[in-house]
Amino acid sequence: MLARILLLMSIPALTGAHSTNAKLLLISLDGFRHDYFEIAKERGFSTPHLDKLRSQGVFAEVQDVFLTKTFACHYSIATGLYPENHGIIHNIFYDPVYNDTFESSKNKKEYKWFNGTKQTRLVEPIWITNQKAKHTIFPRWSGVYLWPGSEVAFQQDLPLHYAVWDKTTTHLPFDVRVRTIVNWFANEEAPINFGILYMPEPDHVGHYHGTHSNETLEKIEELDKGIGLLLSLLEEHHLLEHMNIIITSDHGMVNVEKDQIVYLNDHLDRNKYNLYGDNVAAFLMPQPNDEITRNEIFEKLHAVPGLDVYRKEDIPDRYHFKNNRRVLPILVVAKKGWLFADEKRDDKVFTVADHGYDNKLHEMHPFLIATGPAFKKNYTAYHLVQQVDLYEMMCHILGIEPNPNDGDLLRIEDLLETDEDEDEGGYTILILLAVIVFSALISGICCVAVCRVYRVNIRMRRRFLHLKDFPPNNRLNETSTTVLLAESDEEI
Repeated sequence: MLARILLLMSIPALTGAHSTNAKLLLISLDGFRHDYFEIAKERGFSTPHLDKLRSQGVFAEVQDVFLTKTFACHYSIATGLYPENHGIIHNIFYDPVYNDTFESSKNKKEYKWFNGTKQTRLVEPIWITNQKAKHTIFPRWSGVYLWPGSEVAFQQDLPLHYAVWDKTTTHLPFDVRVRTIVNWFANEEAPINFGILYMPEPDHVGHYHGTHSNETLEKIEELDKGIGLLLSLLEEHHLLEHMNIIITSDHGMVNVEKDQIVYLNDHLDRNKYNLYGDNVAAFLMPQPNDEITRNEIFEKLHAVPGLDVYRKEDIPDRYHFKNNRRVLPILVVAKKGWLFADEKRDDKVFTVADHGYDNKLHEMHPFLIATGPAFKKNYTAYHLVQQVDLYEMMCHILGIEPNPNDGDLLRIEDLLETDEDEDEGGYTILILLAVIVFSALISGICCVAVCRVYRVNIRMRRRFLHLKDFPPNNRLNETSTTVLLAESDEEI
């Protein structure tokens, strides 16, 4: 009975923002730098809907993982793992065991790329974990719109709803994506409790027009209107009040200079290496892959301005990047604002802005806006939020057990609404229940004591009635024989 009461006492804590029936929508706006809001305002552009969500919830600058590339960062959000642990280390990379190359435009559905390279560690995106956690009476379904890895079957499991990544869906406008995800939440037969939406802007525009261009800032205004449509549709379907919304990005963006381009064939024999990557970050596999060739390539590139060059074993620990077989013997990363290429070609097209640089650069950092019952109101975090911590936060809100990961919920607990704030009434009930339980225990103890005293008195009276030839008001002498009641006679 006491255990039953204690179980009932725990209910208020489960009905708050991180209950098992919570709804969560995660949105990524690719390449949205954390300070685009300020840049837009300075240039006379506005983001009223994002500003509204920011004032209603929390805002933070996010430190993305290294390499600061689309697939690597998005998969870290989905798993809470650094790229060295989830295996998607770049948009393009080579696996020496598979003797095969991953390209983000071609290998989106192959499980072998998305399950990590360590057999002892589970790599499972949060949309699958959410659906597997069917331990409540509430439906648990995920809907994922074009997030990296969303088309991969994990032990035959796929999200209930997902969009196939092809030419028809890649260029769909934001409003179409928004309507689709809201319809998945509002579905009467199998509504999702967790939705994920990816938008490839303003990354694409930012690459070709720069971070401060009118084209990029106009695209940001367009995205803000899409957020306004989202809020309107959620309210229309009576979903907004109980919806937790996280809007973030994978990485930032840096303007590059046309005179800051390194051509590797000016320094290396092209026959001495194979290159996997792009103009900001790439892996070099020496040919042949021996110590002499590795040292030769490293020494020559290490002296070139505009490049950071690392032997695999010397990659800084803060990158959390070197412990994976897909990280090849030499890593080349351009310094801020620089680019590199194999060789100079007249038809080579370089972007105006790019990413993939050191993740300690503020220009590389995306943002976080989070609003809903789970989050504090009008709160700005003055510390960097680690991208891998978003996974732990989402699991907490959804009420599911996270898989082993590199995140830490304690680092971002200041963003979350506390139980004390949201369950003040529940704690009053807890106190009352505790008083009732304590009173009941004391009353029970008193009743048992009274019954025992009454029973002893009855026994004593019966013993005296069974004594024979005992004169009244005389004390028993030492030779007197005491006559006790049989056990059958003692029963009341």
